Amino acid sequence: EDNDAIYLLSISLFLMIINWSIEAAKWKFLITKISPVSFFQSLNAVLSGVTFSFFTPNRMGEFAGRVLHLPEGTRLRATFATIIGNISQLIVTILVGTAAAGSIIQFFEINQSLKWLIVGSVVIINFMLMIFYFKISAIDKLLLKIKFFKQFEFHVHALSAYSKTELAKVLLLSFIRYLVFSTQYVLILKALNIGAYWLDLYFPVAVVFLFITVMPSIALTELAIRTSVAVAIIGLVSGNNLGILEASFIVWFINL
Repeated sequence: EDNDAIYLLSISLFLMIINWSIEAAKWKFLITKISPVSFFQSLNAVLSGVTFSFFTPNRMGEFAGRVLHLPEGTRLRATFATIIGNISQLIVTILVGTAAAGSIIQFFEINQSLKWLIVGSVVIINFMLMIFYFKISAIDKLLLKIKFFKQFEFHVHALSAYSKTELAKVLLLSFIRYLVFSTQYVLILKALNIGAYWLDLYFPVAVVFLFITVMPSIALTELAIRTSVAVAIIGLVSGNNLGILEASFIVWFINL
């Protein structure tokens, strides 16, 4: 059993490299239209963003950490391009998280009409999110109606620089990355003897990621939020609260 745990944790460490590599590839794809960078330059910028975000609310410092690696004059435009990448990851987290929550709620003894209302609301919200993402070019028009943003018109137009096909590629990379760090979490849970089927763990993990994403925090306090949410949600499928706490810490530590 110890060997199995070490094996699973080793795979999780390897997935950390895959996780940030996918994010670097995504950022490189977005930034190429503004200031072409190599993959390793992009990876360096992404990791710098992680460092900067560590002490800022909801990791807002990530933008500054990344764009500092670009030439002056391109940084503000690159910030708007980075926003697209972040929105794509946020949308994937919400899409999968709400779908998982909708699946889990089927096991609770609540009014059937309320269940359908919740499921219907999830479908509508997710549909609206997809429309918003693929119509993101309209945001620059809204921003430019605000006097403050008019002085940054050239930079704001970065939001409309990508075709729907390019936006779909960014969304796909975000989804692949989501699968990677979800699998990483599940592997660590299994390494720590969380008694549930592999596939059954993906659902509560997705809900955990959803809550962590929408709750305001900074990286230093995120651990407390992450562990309490994880125990409450993953605890629905396993009574091993200590293992859930340990897994939440390990995932946080490995990736940050």
